[in-house]
Amino acid sequence: MDRKERLALLSRDDEAAAPYASRIPELEVQESWQLIEPTGVRLMHGPAGIGVLEYIPATRWLGWVLRKLRLTPFVTAINRFLDRIRKPLGRFFPNPQLPRRWP
Repeated sequence: MDRKERLALLSRDDEAAAPYASRIPELEVQESWQLIEPTGVRLMHGPAGIGVLEYIPATRWLGWVLRKLRLTPFVTAINRFLDRIRKPLGRFFPNPQLPRRWP
């Protein structure tokens, strides 16, 4: 959560996320990460990425610029590209909580 308690990153299995996660269709849960705003509006892909940027004070200006220049489709394309390469990139950023496998 951020310092002003406006943003929390929760797993869909988290108890605090249960009221929101239960309303998301399973297909959409698997398709992309979700941003649920305090108003209850649910965003995915580019709009969600821009929304997160706007919630973080240090990147608020970037979110504003992306929204004003109508670059939401571009941010969506970046999000989908990163989703495709996430697994291959995972080997460079291992989860420290998992036991390491030796070659």
